[in-house]
Amino acid sequence: MSSTDICRTGIILVALIVRCTHSEDSEDIFAPDKLSPDVTAGEEDTFGKLKVAPPDSFVPNCPRCKVPEVPAGCSYIPPRSSPSQRVIDDVELGRAPPALTRRKLLAVRPGRPRPRARGKPVAKKTRRTHQPAFDPPSATAREILVAVLRKWKAAASLSCGIWTLDCARDFVLRNNTAEIPGLGSARRNPLMNIFQDKKLPSNWESLFPDIKAPDGLGTCAVVAVGDNMLDSNRGSEIDAHDTVFRYNSPIRKYARAVGSKSDIIYWKVRGEEKEYGVENQQASRFYMWKEPRKFWMFGRQSDWQTNSYRGKPLMWPTGSRGQEAYGAAYEQYKTENRIERGAPSGGNKLAMDVISSNLCSRVDLYGYTARGSAKYFNKGKTMSLVHILGLEHWMYRTAMEEGAVCVYS
Repeated sequence: MSSTDICRTGIILVALIVRCTHSEDSEDIFAPDKLSPDVTAGEEDTFGKLKVAPPDSFVPNCPRCKVPEVPAGCSYIPPRSSPSQRVIDDVELGRAPPALTRRKLLAVRPGRPRPRARGKPVAKKTRRTHQPAFDPPSATAREILVAVLRKWKAAASLSCGIWTLDCARDFVLRNNTAEIPGLGSARRNPLMNIFQDKKLPSNWESLFPDIKAPDGLGTCAVVAVGDNMLDSNRGSEIDAHDTVFRYNSPIRKYARAVGSKSDIIYWKVRGEEKEYGVENQQASRFYMWKEPRKFWMFGRQSDWQTNSYRGKPLMWPTGSRGQEAYGAAYEQYKTENRIERGAPSGGNKLAMDVISSNLCSRVDLYGYTARGSAKYFNKGKTMSLVHILGLEHWMYRTAMEEGAVCVYS
């Protein structure tokens, strides 16, 4: 064999090796260990993954709490169009995967430009703690919460943390509430409680969103109002989600930190907090209210009849599913510490309602703080001490270890 033939053979072998190596990599190009190490947050690597700053590894306001285990998927966003889309799954958490997995990684919509944060990220700051130091609950409390989280996951399409058409139909079928006045009193009938006259109207099937679980809302961001969001520029990451839940709090001056996308607005009316609603925020899909009586006070009578607000349909939490988590956690913690005072915050209820709905392929929390230091739009407004934010943040971290959420600043 001539030297020329040997050279040609060598080139062919190298090409085959390179091709095989590329083929092997392409089988799972979105695996966490395939992320280019020199890519910084807000940039894409050669595989098209958008890297984001992972959740904090420290535990605020709880020196005795263990460092949370953060799923690898909380560190990046793969493109949605990929057939190899990974999940925050049970393999990453050291458990056998279930028959039905629903926690897909946050993806960018096909054809939509990938968001990039403008300017340099805000330097990390240490904010003053308004809440007292928190000691973690017992192992028993954790077992109770984990059992609830796994129960929600196993329930799949009928976990029903939020009233969808399927959930309402299932409830009517099981309780015979279609026979007005129905079964029992309104106090025992959560479906009727959302109607002003406590009766199920004849057109009730047209009054609930026909969103299918699991994953009907795609990737979800739930945006609270903690001032810890001002420590980083995550606005573009928030807006990259399919569905963004947020309060009707100001966003114009804070878009780089909190985003601007508002698919579902959790409408809040507080006399002493004039900032809510001041920008005349508009939801693109749904509005939510914490409780019906506030809606009846501020909504029009025509809104009551159509179960809508500001021209968009309403989405109501069932309350019962979320209560399984925050109710049990608060009760257990107060019993263990022999305290009587303590109630879940509205943000805690919203987060647990969304998680328990199984309507999201992934749930990411932003602006949930254990410090209770202030609200991002009002530095003088701190969280009430009746809310044990250390406990609530412990609930979110436990859910993150179970693969249910990613908890960002």
